[in-house]
Amino acid sequence: MRTSKIIIGIMLGALAVLGCGAFGADQSSTPATAVVVQPQFENFDPATYKGETGTIALPCAGQSMLLLRKFEDGKLGNYLELSGKEKSVSVPVGTYKVQYCSLQMPAKNGTTWGLNASGDTGDKAKPFEVKAGKSVKLPFAEAIVKSLKSGKTGTMTLPSNGESMAVLVGANGGMPSSSLQVTGKSKTLTAPVGSYKLAYCRYMAADKAGAKWAITSSAPSEAKAKTVNIKPNANVSIGSCGLVTASIDVNQAGDKVNMSLKMTAADGTNCTVMRADGKGDPPSFKVLSESGEVLMSGKFAYG
Repeated sequence: MRTSKIIIGIMLGALAVLGCGAFGADQSSTPATAVVVQPQFENFDPATYKGETGTIALPCAGQSMLLLRKFEDGKLGNYLELSGKEKSVSVPVGTYKVQYCSLQMPAKNGTTWGLNASGDTGDKAKPFEVKAGKSVKLPFAEAIVKSLKSGKTGTMTLPSNGESMAVLVGANGGMPSSSLQVTGKSKTLTAPVGSYKLAYCRYMAADKAGAKWAITSSAPSEAKAKTVNIKPNANVSIGSCGLVTASIDVNQAGDKVNMSLKMTAADGTNCTVMRADGKGDPPSFKVLSESGEVLMSGKFAYG
């Protein structure tokens, strides 16, 4: 059987949203014969809780969230989620390991830093004990924030002014997996000195008609992510979605053809372009035969 060659054209009146690259971790499977007890989330309201409590001292005041795992008799137990805006959070007495931590803190020049760290709740992670009426610190958070607040900073510049964000991974110290989210309302963002991998950046740009567009750039993997070196009182440019190449990935399985829109920057990073007000239409496409006959047409779906 002979398969005719087909030609696919993209009508780029508007650009569709593509998934952003993320740095994932391998997950091991559980043997079929193992008995798995699913941990539950325990509700805790410090205003109504009747048991004994202590506190966890955070490095600074600001929006925070902690996801803890109970650790009793050498085994991991239920989850406990804590959040607040104060420098310390109340927690029931007990022994815990940190599963996840999110801390927000103001930085220079209108920049906000968000520390997001995922913990290793396995054998390597050290548990900590909360005692009645006592306060305990999170050593990893203290070390990271001390570095962030040391005053040794540089700047990152994106292509245009407006709401902007950069996500950096590889911060020194801390839990096994951590990232620093740097956000601001201008194209220049203040960041702590260090060497990082740029996982993701986002900035706004306006077209000739005045419509605002949100442009993102994300690395397909940590190995391919761009290295960003922040030096004291120095500036580095980031963001490379100025020139975007649009293409279509086509996969054929039997008599079915799957198509997906792909946008790539000059440096190979994945890009997303979408109107900030959400009014943009998805791009349309046509599938042509060798002779130019329209075999199929339609529009890509967002997401």
